[in-house]
Order: sequence, then structure tokens, then C-alpha cells
Amino acid sequence: MRLASFLTKGNIVVIGEWQLNIDLQTISDGDNTRELEPLLFKLLCYFIEHNGRIIPRQELAEKIWLQSYVDDNAINRAISELRKALKSAKQPGQSIKTHYRTGYSLFIPITMPEASPIIASTESVETIQNVVSVQKSTTTSNNTYFTIERSRKLILPLLSFILLLGAFVAVTMTSTDQKQKKQQTHSAPTPKELKLSAQTISWHKGTHYNLKLSPYKDKLAFLVDSMDKNTKTTLYIINLETGKELLIDSGYLVVNGWSHDSERLFYTQCKNSTKAECEIIQASDLLSAQPKLQHLDNPLLDSNLKYIYDYTEIDNTAIFSRNNYRNIAHLTALYSLDLDTKEEIRITNPNINGTGDLLLAVIPNPNRIIYERHQITHSEIYMSNLDGSSPMKLFDQPYRTWVITYDRKNNELLWYNRHKSSIESYSLDEMQMLPAIHAPIARSNYAFSLSKNSILSSTDLHDHDLLILDLDKNTQAEIANSAKNEANGFKLEKQKTYFQVKNFHGVSHWLKHNSQYKDITSIIGKNNKVMDADLSQSALLTYNKEKLLLTLLNTNDFSVIEQWPARGSVITAKINGQYIALLSTDKQMNSTLNIYDRQQSTWDKVDILTPFSFDWINSTELIANNKTQQLIQYDVVSHQFKKLSLSKELQKIKQSLQQLNYDSGFLYFTTETDIYRAPLDKLTKVETVFSLSNKGMSFILGSNIQDNTLHLSVLRARNKNYIELYTDVTKNTHATERPVSFFSL
Repeated sequence: MRLASFLTKGNIVVIGEWQLNIDLQTISDGDNTRELEPLLFKLLCYFIEHNGRIIPRQELAEKIWLQSYVDDNAINRAISELRKALKSAKQPGQSIKTHYRTGYSLFIPITMPEASPIIASTESVETIQNVVSVQKSTTTSNNTYFTIERSRKLILPLLSFILLLGAFVAVTMTSTDQKQKKQQTHSAPTPKELKLSAQTISWHKGTHYNLKLSPYKDKLAFLVDSMDKNTKTTLYIINLETGKELLIDSGYLVVNGWSHDSERLFYTQCKNSTKAECEIIQASDLLSAQPKLQHLDNPLLDSNLKYIYDYTEIDNTAIFSRNNYRNIAHLTALYSLDLDTKEEIRITNPNINGTGDLLLAVIPNPNRIIYERHQITHSEIYMSNLDGSSPMKLFDQPYRTWVITYDRKNNELLWYNRHKSSIESYSLDEMQMLPAIHAPIARSNYAFSLSKNSILSSTDLHDHDLLILDLDKNTQAEIANSAKNEANGFKLEKQKTYFQVKNFHGVSHWLKHNSQYKDITSIIGKNNKVMDADLSQSALLTYNKEKLLLTLLNTNDFSVIEQWPARGSVITAKINGQYIALLSTDKQMNSTLNIYDRQQSTWDKVDILTPFSFDWINSTELIANNKTQQLIQYDVVSHQFKKLSLSKELQKIKQSLQQLNYDSGFLYFTTETDIYRAPLDKLTKVETVFSLSNKGMSFILGSNIQDNTLHLSVLRARNKNYIELYTDVTKNTHATERPVSFFSL
């Protein structure tokens, strides 16, 4: 879309009773001043530029959304929001007219700005030499909302051209100066690196978890578990402005979230740890000695309560996340509930190849939600209206974001990148990422960026360990070092064990033999991931994501046996003699299962819809788990499929299934907290092989099995922790969103 010509003529456009301030992107009728979000500002400018004609919907899609196809609901929503913005007591009538099956037109009078005439001087001739650089500068400053394409024809005498050019440059430089002044007052320059000082603000005996920061960043709710089986969980709120801590409730609790005004807290209270009988409680009057606790009497919530996680209320609308979407226990979607009519609608549609959508923040004026969509290979941050309309992907991340805070003053999203130890931000004005700030802190479970110079975090309470279960001897061992994160273990020949050590900065490869540990990262390669082990071939199968390359290594000297190009982004790869099976995703995040024949050097795509996990059961057959109620057995030679019916018990387990393995006649079913097995020839006989304690805070991250030896990657909550406030050593306080005095920590 080219630059609207009126944008170069002045700062104010009169639209009926409204005055549009181009620099501030606001409209005012004298009584009301409203800031327009970027899409509405762009849309209004296009209507002004094309005033007097009907604009087809397809033209709006191509020029405003810059797409050949846009959902009708998105266009309808944008037009509706613009009509609302242009309606007031002084401008009560219709502002944008709908022409049936034709398009839209502006329906209120426009008064365009006029550029002030400038008398030519000898300096005007010198100005010609700077025209190109000025035009480039103007293009850069406006490229957030418009693509500028200018062409001028020299049809005037030279003197007239100089006069016109001088006027244009003067106006442009004035506008640029105003924008630079606005940017200077908008946000001060941010440092590239911070020196932070930590102060403990909560140190109860036990573990601090389930932290929820209020939207105004002035209160923090959290749970404390004393790690004593006879003691219930306790809910606290700490006032970050005064330092005062308030006990709210105790029992079997889950913190759900805050109201958009930070005045009310919502949490789930259950009668027991199974969440069989639960209710959502609203806590208000949080500054008083006795907060008011009130049950939310809503049958829609109560009937599905054990599946509800995040919850917030914006005026008469509740937004919350619920798992078990599409009957998959770990897949969450976002829902909207009209608190007046009790009407509930699902507002997001997450991909089945991930864990779904997580509500991160609510953005005011107009109200929008920010949420994270987890895919298998990465995470995506979206913004949409409260009803899910007009979803816009803001950016991708190679890791989970988990929490985001909103900077109201600068209209920015802030979060802490634990992988790079930096405060990162995204400008909703410029619609782009901003420079990161290096800000190292201690290992943490939760980390909230309160501002660009302060971080609120809870210290790490987990150990990431590798458990080794010998199912023949019924013994359990572990590779556990509190300073390392051990995972992804495989049994090798000669009583050797391969495992990897993971952290935010990368992966290292290790070999254990006779209680001795050897770092083999330089041999395996830091960018390679071990996907599978084949005891019959004394081989490890690795995958390089950057090179899209599969490599088979000899476990005796780790020399290369064979290499093949991979297909798509590989999630799981398993070798079985002549065949390699790959579970991968394409650019649209659709999962596919492909078989590579090493002898024939050919690929075969398996026609199984949305496969999740799989394993070989013999030299030519595998079993795959997908979204159906059955397991699929597939023969790579005959290309025949067979559906395996499951008992009700296994069907229930399948809804929470994270990983499927096979070994010595048994199928193994791994969930977040348990591992079950059943004989392949008798899937009704189910037994529990392993179960985690403290299931609310400990998880199974993955499993491998060879020769009746099960390797489990587990995340266990075993550490006492506390809550810390990190601030820049040059500053004494963090900035909340309200103009009140802060306590000195």
C-alpha cells in the first residue's frame, strides 16, 4: 500500500466532528480522545485517501491485510471496531456505509490538510541534493504501516519544481522532528546489559510455585507447599508496592489468574487431590485484613472445572484455557464466556501437534488477548480480539515463553529469555522485536520482567534426572547431579549407558561405564541429537537440525557408518535394521510418518492421519498412536494397516499418552506422571510400571527402553525455593503500572 498523500501535507485531518492527529494516531471530538490501534488507523487512512468511492472487500484484503484472502469475520470485525471508534455524542450517525455485495465507503465529510506555502530561497537549490536521503529517511520512519512507492514526473518548470520540493522537505523535516521528540518521550534508551542485585521477598519453608502476577504488576499470588504430606497447600498474595504478605486460603488449590483491573484473584479449590469436587473462588478486597472470598456460581465452569487453568475477567467476559481439547488430555484451547448470557465459545483452534494455547496477557484499549501456541518444534505468540477474531501472529520463538507482561506506558510486551539470560521485548506500535538486554539471574522456575530493569522470579525447585529401571531385576538406579540436567538415556552394549546433559545454553553428550563418566560432545557433535540406539548393530542414530541430516554412528569408536538426508523437521527417529522411521512436521506443522529403506534408498510415506508417536514391534512392522481411539499397526513391506482395539482403561490412558514404546512383547504407555504396559497380544491386561510421587510438580519428560531396561527423563520437585526481586543496582525500585509509592526492599 502506498503512502496516503494527505500524510505529507499536515498533522490534522477533520473527519466530521473528529480531528485525526496523524502523528499520535488519535481522534478527538473535543470531549473524547481515542487512540487507534494500528489496524484501525491504517484502515481509516485508506478510507480517507479513497474518499468518495466504494472500496471492495477484496481491495481491503490486499491493501490493508496485504493478503489475497482474508476471513470475512476479520474484515467485519475491523469495520465494526472502526465504526465504534468514530461514534460519539457529537458524531452519532453512520460513519462507514456498507454497499450490498459491493464494499464500503466513508459516509462523513472530510477536510484535508493543506501544506503551508514556502518562499523559495537560494537554500532551496541546495535542498535538491538531499532529497534522496530525506525520502529514504521518511520511508524508514513510516514502513510499519505503509509500503511507500513514490514516482514524480518532471512536468513543471525548474523553478516550480524547486518551490514544491522545498515545501515538501520542510514539512517532512518538521514531521520527522515531531516524531523524534515523541519517541524520546515515549521511552528512554535502554542499556544493552544490566547489573542486577537480588533481594528475597518471600522465604516460606517449602516450595513456592504457581506464581501469577497481576496485570498492573503490583501484586503477586503464589502457592507454598511445605512438602509435608499432612500439610495442605497455602495461597499467599504479596503486595509489591508495600511488601505486605497476605494469607488468602489453604487446601487443594490452583491459582487461575487475575481480573484485568488487578483487583480480584481467581483460584480453584478442591476437596481432595483428585480434583473430583472443585469450585472457582474469587478473592476481592485484597488490601483489607480479611479478603472477601466468593464462589463463582456458574454451572458451565463447574461442569468442566478440573480442566480449567488460566482464568481472567474483562468486564462481562471471562477468558480461560481448558485442556482435553479434541479428547487429548495435554492439548489446551482458549474459551470465552459471556457472564451475562452464560454463552460459551471456543476462541482458538490449536494445532494437534503440540500442547495447545496458553493465555499470557490482556491488552486494553481496545481489549485484546496475547497467547502462546506451542508447536512441537517451536512456540508462536498471537494477538486477537476477546472473541478470537482477527488473530495475528506476532513472532515465533524456538523455546517456550510461558509468561509475558505488558508495559502500558510504552505499549510493549516484555518477557525473560532464560535460554539467553536476557530481557526481551516486542513493540506493539512498531510491530517488531526490540533489542534484547542481557540480564543474568539465578536458575528460576518463573521469571517475570517487571520492566526493562527489574525481574521477579522464583528460584529453581526442580532436578532434571535420568532414572534407570531394570525390569528383569526390579531395581532402580539414577544418574543425578544437582548441577546438571540429565536426560535421554539409552542402554548400549558392554554395560554402557549414553545420556545427554541439557541446559538453556545447549546440549552435551556423555557416556557412563563402570561408574565412570566421559564427555563425548566433541565426538558426537554439539548440534547433533541422539534419536535412537540399536543394540543389534552397536549403533546410535543422530539428527542434525541445521543440516537436516541423519547419521548412524558406531558405538565402539563413534565413527560414521552411514548418513542420509532427513525429511521435514524430525521429532522422532527410530532405526530397525534395514528401515528407519521418521516422525516429522512440515512447514504447516502437519505431522507425517515416513519410512526410509536403506537397501533401496527409497522413502515411503505412511498414510496415518496425525501420528503422535510410534515404535517398531518386529523387523517389518510398527505401531503408531494417532488421534483415533485405536492404535494403528503397519507393515512396511505389504503396506497393510491393522487397527488395534483398546480396553476402556487403555482408551483413558491414551488420552494422556505422551510416548509409545515396545520391548520384549510389551507395549509401554508413557504419560506425564505414569508408565503403563500391556502385552501386545492381550491389550486388556494393563499394569503400572512406574508412577511419580508429588505429581502436581513432577513430570516424566521422555522414555526409552531396550532389552527390558527403561530409561526415564524426569523433572522432580525436590528443592526448597524462594521468591526474589532483581533490580538494577543503579535503581532502588521496580516500576509498577500505578503512580504510588513503592517500598524499599
